[in-house]
Amino acid sequence: MQILNLKNMGAHGPLSSVDPIRWVLLTVSTVSPIILHKLLTKDQSSVLTGGIVTLTPLVLQISSELFEYDHLWSSIWRSQILFPIAFHFFSSYSICPSDSPLWLRCIVGPLIHIQALLMSPIASHIILYLIPLFGVRALTTSLGIFILFFLRPSIFNRRFTSALFLILCLSASLTQINKRRLSDRFIIVDQMESSTGIISIIDSKESHWRIMRCDHSMLGGLWIEEGLGEDESVHRVFSQIESARLIQPLKGGIGEKALFIGLGVGIAPKAFRRHGIHTTIVEIDPIIHHMASSHFGFRGDRVVLGDASVYVREAVTKRERYHYVIHDVFSGGTMPGNLLTLETFEQIAKILADPGVFVLNVVGNLDSPLVRTVLHTAKSVFPACRVFEEGKNMTLNHLLFCKKSGDIKFRRPIKKDFLNSLVRAEALSTMEEFEGDLDNCTRGGKIMRDEDVKNYVEEERRGAEEHWKSMREVIPSRVWNLW
Repeated sequence: MQILNLKNMGAHGPLSSVDPIRWVLLTVSTVSPIILHKLLTKDQSSVLTGGIVTLTPLVLQISSELFEYDHLWSSIWRSQILFPIAFHFFSSYSICPSDSPLWLRCIVGPLIHIQALLMSPIASHIILYLIPLFGVRALTTSLGIFILFFLRPSIFNRRFTSALFLILCLSASLTQINKRRLSDRFIIVDQMESSTGIISIIDSKESHWRIMRCDHSMLGGLWIEEGLGEDESVHRVFSQIESARLIQPLKGGIGEKALFIGLGVGIAPKAFRRHGIHTTIVEIDPIIHHMASSHFGFRGDRVVLGDASVYVREAVTKRERYHYVIHDVFSGGTMPGNLLTLETFEQIAKILADPGVFVLNVVGNLDSPLVRTVLHTAKSVFPACRVFEEGKNMTLNHLLFCKKSGDIKFRRPIKKDFLNSLVRAEALSTMEEFEGDLDNCTRGGKIMRDEDVKNYVEEERRGAEEHWKSMREVIPSRVWNLW
């Protein structure tokens, strides 16, 4: 298996995007020192800043253990508010001389902050490396302690150090106690933090499944009960994706090439590969690739760790062609907007062979204008499209199958298509029973271009909240909160 790190990888996710929220926080971090400089001395300001950064993640962690407060929002709060404000204070105090005027102190931090925003790809690489190694909470707490020690080392007396140590112990103890309460039903097999979120592998002793979780979403899973077939997917949709092989006149086997944008646990790529199709997988999060390989037996012919939009542009330049392009980038309740625009779909059309099949998995309710817009945008690029649902009365997953020419017709699946899987056999055999109304799914949708992505941020947030609620009907809230 060939694994590549894509050069010139674009910035990814909230850690590196220049959006209105960051500029609001930049303004807050500029105004707040003016107020605090008027009310507090330098030592008092430094203690307050370091104390907030040190104690807030610990307090939020303790509250999540005691009151089931969702750690997702506390992680966002820490990363988008604590870091900018703390960074401003630290830079203004450490760089400026002690006798410098107030106006100078108030502009040094924002200037450095703007420079960091402009250098976001570099910053994102550093953060992508640090978060999996240490975790967001450890990095935040360490930053606060460093600020306190650098600016006010005298505060580290016996009483303060003992109190900090007790809080750290309390946070760790509550986590372990609550995890043990659930150990008779669930097992956390592995867990790491990444830029995508908290990636966990969880086994259910009662239901006999293993899932990969990203924050408040499931990226995929397998039934692990003895006596079942091979690669029995917990989610029907990943077996439905394999219906792309059944679309005529493609052979669905040796000599064909498939590009997967997004890996998940790797069920569909594994199946394509077992049928002799050469697979290329582009995944931006190396932790997801590690988890899929270690705990779900994933193997691919070629794995590219990087931004899919960069890879697709390079593939167009190289005139590469794929018989199948599978687009599934949903994670943690969100979808990266830059991969769902008219420009991206047009680039994908250029690397799709004719005959060839493009499959797009859109996660969300049809009440969402964003879901309708994404489906409508893709439909505007490809002349022939059909849409399918994951199951009857299920509106979360919408699978759009498209071709550049001709009609979309599925051949009847045969035994070798099932790969000794009961779930796959049922999904492929009943695929056309779950066809949706494409006109209804796209009604009211607009064409989303690159410059329009920012207009759907609030809609994406609402969609993430709806997904957050639905996932708690699948797995108990305490499992999401603690693990």
